[in-house]
Amino acid sequence: MSHEKRIEARKVAIRLEDGSLIRGKINLLAEPGDKKGEFFNRISDLFTKGKNPFIVVFEAVVEGKDNQVVIISKNKILCVHPED
Repeated sequence: MSHEKRIEARKVAIRLEDGSLIRGKINLLAEPGDKKGEFFNRISDLFTKGKNPFIVVFEAVVEGKDNQVVIISKNKILCVHPED
């Protein structure tokens, strides 16, 4: 059985409630969509319809450090701006 992980990366800038800004990529295929076998096709759906309370940001720039992996609680996010 293959455990191949599919990735459809999208560049985003995420503003947190503490005022910090994180730029990086999120995987649009991180969790299944509303229908069996489908995934979300919009960034906003991942944040508003996704059931996972956290989002993983990779290749992130955080406090001047490049190539970080950050796990963020969705309830701490003020806004998300697509950068693609």
